[in-house]
Amino acid sequence: MHPPTVGHPYGHAVQHPHAHGMPGAQQWGPQAQRPQAPPPPRKSRVGLVVALLVGAFVVLGGAVVLALVLLSTGLSDDEDQSKVLKEHVQRLMTATQTGDPKQVEGPLINLGILPDHARPWFVETYGPVLGKRLYESWETDVFEDLPDMLRPVVEAKSRGRTQTKITRLTTAASASESADKGVLRNQKKPRALYIVEFVTPGGTTATKDLYYFAIVNGRFGYVGQMVAAR
Repeated sequence: MHPPTVGHPYGHAVQHPHAHGMPGAQQWGPQAQRPQAPPPPRKSRVGLVVALLVGAFVVLGGAVVLALVLLSTGLSDDEDQSKVLKEHVQRLMTATQTGDPKQVEGPLINLGILPDHARPWFVETYGPVLGKRLYESWETDVFEDLPDMLRPVVEAKSRGRTQTKITRLTTAASASESADKGVLRNQKKPRALYIVEFVTPGGTTATKDLYYFAIVNGRFGYVGQMVAAR
């Protein structure tokens, strides 16, 4: 593992958008003017918030973030920890609405995992071959792009899905969808997986946007969709 650098919360540099101003009209000739380029499309509110939050990770100190990630809460994988995960996700949703990256930093990092903890979890849970593939996918899609986890959280809030529903899966038989069944059936060492759904008040509309979470090294972490295990 390479030492962290200032930038992405795990030491990866994050490039954020630059705004370029458009020059004013200039004369081509005595009566002609340079044609104006059309203005760039306006970002949605969701896009602006996510861009703001992702860009903010450029100035975060890696050492401080790593200290947060290394905190262990001592959760047991044998017990239902849905309530704990729900509190984490609700805290993240509330923080994103402030538009303040400093408020988001802690709740987001608390759902991340270090590679030194993720690799053995994948290998022990899915075996050396499939576990290695899953770890490599996680490293690219989750670890190197952790702020992208904010997008479904922000979008759910903007669409009125303000409540959080947690589903805990322990066996293939406990799952209702074929993809979930495959992810559980391919485990060599059975471990619980958690799915987060954002629900409208009354629970009539839900979106399965964040899956899967698992208890890794005694704390919750986002292990991704694990497509290769389906």
